[in-house]
Amino acid sequence: HSQANAMVVVPRCDRAYLMSYSGEVLRTYVRDDVQGSEFLAAVVGSSERYLFVAADDGKCVVFDIHTGKVEKIIRSFAEDCSSGGRSGKACDISGLVCHPHRGFIGGYSSDKGQKRGILGLWK
Repeated sequence: HSQANAMVVVPRCDRAYLMSYSGEVLRTYVRDDVQGSEFLAAVVGSSERYLFVAADDGKCVVFDIHTGKVEKIIRSFAEDCSSGGRSGKACDISGLVCHPHRGFIGGYSSDKGQKRGILGLWK
């Protein structure tokens, strides 16, 4: 299956899935640094090489989409998405977006700790 025939599913548990449209699990993405954290939202990067997944502990896990290996963990992800990034409290990420031509990932939230209309960006 090519990724054009697949979708990423994040069922708010400790893993995310690359699935075919017929429901077959093609790959499972699991964090190896911590147990008990839930994934909240995901987006495939514009290069289609990386999968960015926001977790409820405020981190963003970057997976190699082809191997499922954790490549990087962005530790201040949800804190930067909160009001001004100064509160120290991580907001609950509702969704992620990827700029199609630049290396930016945006996170947004419906959390009351986030100012309305604020989009946190990471490069």
